[in-house]
Amino acid sequence: MPSMAHEVLVDLFKNRPSLGAELLTEALGVVLPSYTEARLISIDLAKIRPAEYRTDVVVLLLDGDVPVRVVIIEVQLGIDSQKHYSWPDYSTGARAARGCQEGYEYQSDFAKKYVAQGRDEGRTEEATRALLTVLRVRGITVPDEARERILAQKGPQRLGALAREGHCRRVARRGARRSELTQAPFIL
Repeated sequence: MPSMAHEVLVDLFKNRPSLGAELLTEALGVVLPSYTEARLISIDLAKIRPAEYRTDVVVLLLDGDVPVRVVIIEVQLGIDSQKHYSWPDYSTGARAARGCQEGYEYQSDFAKKYVAQGRDEGRTEEATRALLTVLRVRGITVPDEARERILAQKGPQRLGALAREGHCRRVARRGARRSELTQAPFIL
């Protein structure tokens, strides 16, 4: 059951829909797209699944009749470690319902850390695929042991450098021998 303090803060945002956007820009330095109206919309962000997510206030920023951003206000009077699991659902639900949260920048260090980690993992996977593709296209057979070392690499920079730079070309020109694929500097 929400407390009186919680409800008073929620009412502030409900009574002045532009307040959420103003706080984002003035207090947090978030750059929002240009908008002409801040309109309260349904707080129901539920999906067809067992869990139901409702925020305290949802404000739709419009430029004319075009939605440009959704501002989700979730008043927190204390630390709730479980909220980190529901906040992404709020954002995803609002984006799915309104289609206008492109370019969202996470504000918490927690979210920024895991978004960056996911991007790094994606880059590493792509660099691994690129390196293995270069080797395959050049007719270089990669031994299982070398493939395991490539797949275990955690940073895309080294993998990308191997795919782009002279190591692959040098080995391909000389004719790859099994020993070359398992010796430094070619394999990590």
